[in-house]
Amino acid sequence: MGVELGHGHRFGIKRNTGAWGSSRALALGAGDMFECNSDSLKANIEIIMNEGVFGTPYRRAGSPGSMKPAGDLDIDVYYRDAAWRAIAAAFGADAVTALGGGAHRHDISILNAMGGINWTIVAAGVEGIREIPHAKIPGVKLRWEEAGQRGKLTPSVVGFDINMNVGAPDDDLVAVSAAAANGAVAIAAQPATPSPITFTLTGVTELVTTIVYQTVRGDQVTEVHTRSTGGLTFETAQYCRAGGVVSITCASIGGSGTFKAGVSNGVNNATTAAALTTDAERFPVLFSQLEFFINEQGGADFGLSGSADEQYLSALEIGLNGTMDQRVTTEFGYRISEPSLGGGGWPVFTVGMNFSAFTDKNRRHFFDALSKQQLKAKAVFTGPPITGASVPYSLTIWLNGLQVPDADVNVGGPGVLPMDVTLEAHAVTAAPTGFPGGHTAPALAQLVNTLATSYLA
Repeated sequence: MGVELGHGHRFGIKRNTGAWGSSRALALGAGDMFECNSDSLKANIEIIMNEGVFGTPYRRAGSPGSMKPAGDLDIDVYYRDAAWRAIAAAFGADAVTALGGGAHRHDISILNAMGGINWTIVAAGVEGIREIPHAKIPGVKLRWEEAGQRGKLTPSVVGFDINMNVGAPDDDLVAVSAAAANGAVAIAAQPATPSPITFTLTGVTELVTTIVYQTVRGDQVTEVHTRSTGGLTFETAQYCRAGGVVSITCASIGGSGTFKAGVSNGVNNATTAAALTTDAERFPVLFSQLEFFINEQGGADFGLSGSADEQYLSALEIGLNGTMDQRVTTEFGYRISEPSLGGGGWPVFTVGMNFSAFTDKNRRHFFDALSKQQLKAKAVFTGPPITGASVPYSLTIWLNGLQVPDADVNVGGPGVLPMDVTLEAHAVTAAPTGFPGGHTAPALAQLVNTLATSYLA
């Protein structure tokens, strides 16, 4: 009997370019793994209670309700890691510009629309793989604390479905291999676990298959697949429940050879989980690397280190809540339609700063809380040089239109008075001095590392 251990799990994330709910998960592999401290990915299947009473006053069994997989992932922040895709996913888009002789700089800015930016997320362990084929990341929280030197990233996840894949691929459980012939396929065995049905053709160049099966929810569906050279291995769009294959019929067969149908045990299984790896070059974003600058929105460029604009923090947290609309409609039955920013409200950016002491350097923020004037800020983390280039690893987060809703000086006894400040970032009409050209969104994450392609790829 296998025993699940947290450190025995592999976590991965990859962009799924298929339309929401129209295609299944992507197989993850090299460079797609991230290190996860904890996760809470849940199926969240509701139960519709049956309030009818017949004969005796006992509650009858309920019916399965809507599904909305959700949860949080707690990740250590590295300069080059698949976890950075979570930031790009929450912001919505990124662009790559040349820097230091190579394409190392990624400007990740907030989008007003998140349509088509979907992700496959897996958590692979000894006893199987939890797989969310389509997921949105509507929010993300970045935090650095003096007690924990390594930065933490917590993306929230909301998904279309959640699967449990078991074992290695096996294509011999549903139908035996047979000579190519039109008509029904004799079903020799049924899958032992829920899985897509995989068709594999050998020597057959054309084939039309009609398969009737029951999904994991018990719904009976019929799918017709037409395949020719170049697509001779294909799978059903949904997972088939154990023992749920009703019939398989083949027609319009071209070529000479064999075909067989069986279970794949999911797109991400023991084979793909073993192939998950992290990026080779990774450096953590440390609290000790942080420089945080803040001044007036309409003021001059930020001063240098040690100037009045640089703040000495004991902790920093930057959060994005996309407030996505997450509705169950008749579009996908009991699953949610694609979450949208438009119907759920506008993105909210919050910043929390903790000062270990109340000083003449930070007391102005108490007045900022009273006056509600606008501020601008940037948080800069700088690491070692990139291999093969003269530029260092860095992460810069620009924050626009900051206002202070609350500033609190805590009197807790005879010790030093600490100070906490909460800020909100807003969109502005013109990019302020010291910001990247044209940057008017509430936040922009600028990452410099060795990755030469889009983080949304």
